[in-house]
Amino acid sequence: MGGFGVRIWAAGERIDAEDDHLAAEGDHWFTKASAKGTWSGAPTAWIVQEVIGDQTANRSPSSDHLVSHDGTVQFVGLAEQVLHRNVEYAGSRSAETLPEATVAQIAHIGHEVGTTLHDRGYRGLFNLDHVLAPDGRLAVVEINVRQSAP
Repeated sequence: MGGFGVRIWAAGERIDAEDDHLAAEGDHWFTKASAKGTWSGAPTAWIVQEVIGDQTANRSPSSDHLVSHDGTVQFVGLAEQVLHRNVEYAGSRSAETLPEATVAQIAHIGHEVGTTLHDRGYRGLFNLDHVLAPDGRLAVVEINVRQSAP
C-alpha cells in the first residue's frame, strides 16, 4: 500500500539520503523537497513508512466508529476496501470473510483511538483504514475524522 508521495524500497535496499533528498529525524525519514502537485502552503515533509506484508496479497479493512459526547465509543461498521493495483481506492465490499479475531482487534483499536479523540475534544464519526497482511499482522494506516465508506 502506498499513496501520493510514497516511495517503496525493497527489503535491504540502501537508502541514499543525497540521491533521494531524504533527511532523518529519529526513526522517521522525510523528503527534503516538496512534491509536485501539492497545494499552496502544504507541508513539504513526507513520512516514509515500512511496507507491511505482501502488497499483492494484503487486505484493506476500513472501520467506522462514533465518539459520543459522554465518551462512549461505538463500533459502527466494517467494510473491505477494493484497491486497484493494490493502492488506488475503487470502492468497498462486505468484510464478512475477515477472521473474528481480526474484527475484535479492529473494534478494540477503534475504541482506543476514539477514547483518545474524545479526550482531545472530538465528537462524531471517524474512520480507520487498516492493512491486514497474510500472516495476520494488522496495522492502522490512516485515520479519517469524518464518515467514510462502511
